[in-house]
Amino acid sequence: MRKWLVIATIFLFWQKLGLFFVKYLRFFVVLDKKQFC
Repeated sequence: MRKWLVIATIFLFWQKLGLFFVKYLRFFVVLDKKQFC
């Protein structure tokens, strides 16, 4: 049971980390476009 809890926790952690990176990558892409224009 504990093994599944650890797997679920790691999965949720990576999911949050992925969403965080997607938001920041979009933010940086917008900044780059503004700089080039």
